[in-house]
Amino acid sequence: MRNLSLFISLGLVFGLRAQSGALITALGGNEANTAAAFGMANQPASVFQEKYRAGLWMQQRFTGTNINNGGFCFATKAANTTFGADMAYRGTTHFNSTGVHISVAQQFNPNFSAGFSVGWSGIRQDPGYDRPGRLTGKIGTVFRMNEKWDASAVIINPWLQQDAYFSENPAAAISIGYISNQNTKIWAQFRYSSVDEAIYGIAFRHTVAKKLHFMGALQSGPEPISAGVEFIKNNIGIALSSRYHAQLGFSPSLGIHWLSK
Repeated sequence: MRNLSLFISLGLVFGLRAQSGALITALGGNEANTAAAFGMANQPASVFQEKYRAGLWMQQRFTGTNINNGGFCFATKAANTTFGADMAYRGTTHFNSTGVHISVAQQFNPNFSAGFSVGWSGIRQDPGYDRPGRLTGKIGTVFRMNEKWDASAVIINPWLQQDAYFSENPAAAISIGYISNQNTKIWAQFRYSSVDEAIYGIAFRHTVAKKLHFMGALQSGPEPISAGVEFIKNNIGIALSSRYHAQLGFSPSLGIHWLSK
């Protein structure tokens, strides 16, 4: 049973890694999408107006399995600089990965910001197997072209060599956003990974009411559809979402975040 658990974890968790939060799940898993920023865990260049942000998230990777993901984050803003920290776990009892990162971003002007995250990611598995760890992180940038258009990019672990066994590999993500009307924003997205196929897609976020938002994405690859809903009251936001895998089914995700001005 342990060997079976190890095999499943290798094939599912690390071949199809999940990012942080229910919002990024709903928006197709693209780290560069600014609306999917979970603190600074996904896009380290993300800036925000609040003084503090904090949150936690949980996900079952494919309904009916014991593959679980979860984590928490915190970020704060001082003048034009933001600082963040996050921790994430994913895997099973016999094979899992934990990552801890800190992030720093600078808003150089109202239209441009850049930042980075750096930390450590390691694999834990049953006795008798190696438990490797590596220095991991991201470099990100956000550029606002005008009132309707913006672009964002993230480079992930550019210093690492490709290793399909390890949970973190070189990757990059790009997102171009357009505000189509007062309530709707859409994105064209692209994600490249050294071990997985390139993913192209579109995503949207629609405000139904001041406190209620719908999100979704259509894209290439093994998980073509994702969707979610977010409810915001006072300073608390609760998001529920899921991505659908063509062979393995749904991956429900819950995210809770707190904002403070």
